[in-house]
Amino acid sequence: MLLALPIACLLPACSDDDENGENSSIRIVDDKNFFLDNVKYTVEEEHLVVSNYDLERLQGTAAIPSQVTFKGNTYQVQEIGKYAFLYCSTLTAITIPSSVTSIGENAFAFCVNLTSADIPNSVTSMGDGAFLNCTKLAAITIPSSVTSIGSGAFYNCEALTSIAIPSSLTYIPPRAFFGCQGLTSVTIPSSVTSIGDAAFQDCSGLLSVTIPNKVKFIGANAFHGCSNLTSIDIPNSVTAIGDYAFYYCTSLPTITIPSSVTTIGASALRWCSALTAIHCKGATPPTIADDTLSGIYSQATLYVPTGSLNAYQSAPYWSNFTTIIEE
Repeated sequence: MLLALPIACLLPACSDDDENGENSSIRIVDDKNFFLDNVKYTVEEEHLVVSNYDLERLQGTAAIPSQVTFKGNTYQVQEIGKYAFLYCSTLTAITIPSSVTSIGENAFAFCVNLTSADIPNSVTSMGDGAFLNCTKLAAITIPSSVTSIGSGAFYNCEALTSIAIPSSLTYIPPRAFFGCQGLTSVTIPSSVTSIGDAAFQDCSGLLSVTIPNKVKFIGANAFHGCSNLTSIDIPNSVTAIGDYAFYYCTSLPTITIPSSVTTIGASALRWCSALTAIHCKGATPPTIADDTLSGIYSQATLYVPTGSLNAYQSAPYWSNFTTIIEE
């Protein structure tokens, strides 16, 4: 889920001694919880989870250790837990050790001054909203070890200018990069088979996108509001384009619909005010809604395969085009 929970007020506890080899800066909360360098850790199933932070004391950079000795036992730090740094507006950078394998839901959500995060190649999953609304996060690398990222993982990270999606991912989840206004380019690897709803919605700085040839479905609102998008390559593997997929892509001059596409959703190309040419490669017109192409029937020329002119001229809503030309 993307809705963040309020963070509890964190109070310092008594200092631990170092008779068992612990770091003397540890502050014990109870038998399972302690603070180290103003970050809270929780013992879970023989390992440590980063679970919270000292709201009043944590400033600047946080460096998570790979292991900590607590009450005579040495534990590896394996998880950045849910909501661990939620609303930590004083955090500017985070270093995560190679012992960590997962970053939880909303772990860094609303860390509005976070500018950098080093994610090691040990991490395999990133939860929903992991970096949601980290508005100053300018660069981040998703390592090749990551096999899943949650919905809205980088939602509204408006300072991001580029992102490389690793080939370990097969799915770009809903709202993954929603509102990343500074994003000018994105590399989608050939491993990806589906682009989720609103995955790149309102990425107003995005200039071009190449969709790899294993993608079968482009989700609803996937590129909605990408107002500077001038080029989109849709491969012949895509069978369906969701509702509002390219709605309000006001700089897109032309688009090619491959023959594999059988359905195009409601308002998918609505208000693409720069669109002057649509090239449909299928001899059979794809199924569209009454508003799929609203506003562009008279401004754009529809190009169709030789021998299919009659099919498009008689097909629902395709017949609304003023100019249809065979090619």
